[in-house]
Amino acid sequence: MLAYVATDLALQAMQKAGTTDSLKVASVLHSGEFQTIMGSLKFDDKGDPATAPWVVWKVEGGKFVVAPKPVPAPAAPAAKK
Repeated sequence: MLAYVATDLALQAMQKAGTTDSLKVASVLHSGEFQTIMGSLKFDDKGDPATAPWVVWKVEGGKFVVAPKPVPAPAAPAAKK
């Protein structure tokens, strides 16, 4: 993720949270959708971007083609108490 986009996301989340408290800002980041210079960005339950605004290319038969998207890793199991 571009540093500018990461900074913009942090500022947007702080504004929506009305505070710089890291837990409240993180909660806003996990629950909202944000408009950035790279398009709309939303995070999944693990905190990863729900969709990637970029693609990966590979060469097949001497031509560039878009590589298939990888299957997301499953969420980590909840810690036992």
